[in-house]
Amino acid sequence: MSKLERLTHICLIAACVVSLGLLLERRFAPARSTHSPRLDGLIGKRLDLPGANWKSSKVNVVLFLNTHCHFCENSIPFYREVAGLRQVHPNDLSLSRKS
Repeated sequence: MSKLERLTHICLIAACVVSLGLLLERRFAPARSTHSPRLDGLIGKRLDLPGANWKSSKVNVVLFLNTHCHFCENSIPFYREVAGLRQVHPNDLSLSRKS
């Protein structure tokens, strides 16, 4: 085996070891947050929203919509449909709006 072949094999083995190490590090590292860092401070905190009655239902969902987000704009028909359900089930759905 020539010196070039030996050096090539050593480099390939080193690249495999480094790749395996990086793969294992990512596999066992704690999961990163998938939501916005600006919202991290809100999780588990009290949100004071005028007109919101948080005790009116067991589960409350707060939607943050951005006027510059095309995903938010595309979702508006769905949110209007949900708001329409309030007329059908007035005691089961409570909505608040903050402008």
